[in-house]
This record gives sequence, C-alpha cells and structure tokens, in this order.
Amino acid sequence: RGEITHQQSFLKQLRQQILQDAIEGKLTAKWRDKHPELISGDNHASRLLEKIKAEKERLIKEGNTSTEFSARIKKDKLLPTVTNDEKPFELPDGWVWCRLGEVVVYLNGYAFKSEWFKPKGIKLVRNINISHGNINWSEEARLPFNMSAEYGEYLLKEGDIVISLDRPIIATGLKVARICKKDTPCLLLQRVLKVEPIFFVSEYLFKWINSSFFINGINPGRSIGIPHVSHNEIMSLFFSLPPLAEQQAIVDRVDKLMAMIDELEKQVSERKEQSEMLMQSVLREAFAQG
Repeated sequence: RGEITHQQSFLKQLRQQILQDAIEGKLTAKWRDKHPELISGDNHASRLLEKIKAEKERLIKEGNTSTEFSARIKKDKLLPTVTNDEKPFELPDGWVWCRLGEVVVYLNGYAFKSEWFKPKGIKLVRNINISHGNINWSEEARLPFNMSAEYGEYLLKEGDIVISLDRPIIATGLKVARICKKDTPCLLLQRVLKVEPIFFVSEYLFKWINSSFFINGINPGRSIGIPHVSHNEIMSLFFSLPPLAEQQAIVDRVDKLMAMIDELEKQVSERKEQSEMLMQSVLREAFAQG
C-alpha cells in the first residue's frame, strides 16, 4: 500500500512538472525546430500581443457592444511592463512576457441574494461548486427563471473558465473549472471569477492556470478571515504568451502526456505488473522535449 501511495504522489508531481515545462516552452522545443516559420515574423507572439491589445482598446472605445465576449471590458489601471529583472525564467524564441490582464477579459460574479434562491430555476455557480477541472453540483442554489433574464451578463457558456476566489487552493489542489455543456444554463455568483482569452487558445490558458507557476503566484493566505485572492492580484500575474500555433502544439502534447499518466494511475491502483514499464514510457515521452 505504501508503494502505491508513493507512486501516486510521484505521478501528481509529474503532472505539475509537465505543466511547468509546457508554459516554459520545454515540451515543444523540437516542434519549434520543425516549424520556425510559425514562431517568427507575423506569427511571433509580440504581434499576437499587439493584436490583443488593439482589440481590447476597440471594445472599450465602442462600449463593449461586441457579442464575442460576454464579460464587460473595463478601463483598468495600466499594468506595468514586465522588466528583465522580473522575468521568472527565460522564454524560447517567438514568445513574450506580459501580464495576464493584458490578454484576457474577466468578470466577477454577481451578489445574488440567498433569499432569492428557489428549488427550481437556473443554477448558480458558487465557489462551493468549483472542483478541480469541473463543476460539482452536489450542492445546488438556483435562481427563478423569471428573474434570470435580468442577469444575462452573468450567464456562463460552454468552455468558460471559472476560478474560486475564496479558498482557491485546498488540500487537493486548485479550484478552477471549465463549464461543460451539461452545466448550462448557469449564472456566475460573487467570489467566482470568469476569465476569457482574447484571440488565443483557451485550453492553453486553462493549462497555464493549473500550473504551479499560477498556484505559487497567488497568495490567498494574506487575507483576513477566509483565504481569498482578488481579481486584481490574478490579472497582475506574469503570463508567458507563445505564438498561436505553438499554443495548440503545447495543448496537444500535454493532453497526450496526461492521458498516459491517467492510464498509469489506473495501472498503479490495480497493481498491475506492467505499471513499471508504462512509468518508464511516460518519463521518456515527458522529457523528450517534443
């Protein structure tokens, strides 16, 4: 039993190492060698960042009339540029450092009153519902359908990323989830943050948020009372932005590695003899820097 626990702990650490290597560009080193044209010139991440900033400025100027982003874009304080001394690690060619708030749209949930809750109606996503990667509806709160039309801005859609601002990190990990089709329709409640990427791969953002870099970057322990992190703290985090094509390459590679670890965890729990062979295969694949 002790050996199984040890292996499960190791695999959990391996998952985090894979995510960290992903956001540092280490998993796609060979991919960049094969596709230099996709990380340079107009495909360089600096051009992507310029495009994102221009879109944010347009949306603010036009009063958030776009239907592409459900969250309102506010004219926030200018986020400071990431200086050379601040950069946490060196990025590969084609990547750039920025702040998360420069490349995403965010929305804080609405303070729906508990006395409005009814047994039937549209579900409310509260921090208690946010699990690790998915929404847990074991405890539900609902708003009557006849009231929900007033709060269309807070309606969540499939693929939306939501983060619990209260107790965002618990013993089992980070409380961040993606909204699935089966979760909808649902509304965003206060102390839950929604983030939407502008012009880049949503799944890359989700993997970045699940990395130890993000987890170690927030500090809910500074709060008085319930551990809490603010949207301002999250938006000011350093963000490693790869070229668009490489973002998808990262997602594909991480998904492949995580599927192998899923199978390995299954093998370990069943104490199958081939688990050691599969472990070696996963390690070779994970650190091959494809």
